[in-house]
Amino acid sequence: MLWAELFKFILFIVFIALTLQVFYKNRTWCTTLCPMGKIYKGIIKYKI
Repeated sequence: MLWAELFKFILFIVFIALTLQVFYKNRTWCTTLCPMGKIYKGIIKYKI
């Protein structure tokens, strides 16, 4: 049962991210919600 609830939550988060992408800016998921996007953003910030 926990896996089903987790799966529903993940689908909800992906839906919200895609909706934000349409209204806010391109690649909203990659730049604001995805942990890897945050890591890459930090690396680029300190690399330059």
